[in-house]
Amino acid sequence: GDLTVEDMVLIDNATSMSYSYAGKIIASTAGDDVTLINVDITTGSAGAPNSGMAIRSEKGNLTMIGCNVTSSSTKKAGNGGIVYQKAGTLTITDCTFNNGFATKGGNLYAEATTVAISGSTFTGGRSETGGQGGNIAIYDSSATITDSTLSNYLASMETGAKLYADGYIAVGQDTYYYKDF
Repeated sequence: GDLTVEDMVLIDNATSMSYSYAGKIIASTAGDDVTLINVDITTGSAGAPNSGMAIRSEKGNLTMIGCNVTSSSTKKAGNGGIVYQKAGTLTITDCTFNNGFATKGGNLYAEATTVAISGSTFTGGRSETGGQGGNIAIYDSSATITDSTLSNYLASMETGAKLYADGYIAVGQDTYYYKDF
């Protein structure tokens, strides 16, 4: 079913287990709507070779408002060090993401998703092992990003250190198709 979490602090979901959803604070793969309002998440490190080490959402709608997520990292290959969204919608408003680490999309990975980001900060994101999108990686999606900051990032490939987009993306007043930032 759908889930709404409001005004909470979630700390230390670290695990050494290796099943698909190990270490996830929130995992939804059944097309559920997940809404997080004023939620602070710290750590989220996991040893599983999977994606979205703090939040993983598939086939549903993920909405984050006023959230802060810090130091979530994947230790093995995976996409979306903090958030992984596939097939659905992702709406992020007035949130902060720090120090995500993944193969693609250090802080955020979205695929086949409609993405809307506003008033948010993505910093310290890192992708490696041929990865793209130090802070954000968006594939086969449409995205709009406004009034947001992407800074202090690292990608192992020359493409998309801040943001890698393979799809339609609007950044401010400009629209791009397939763009490295």
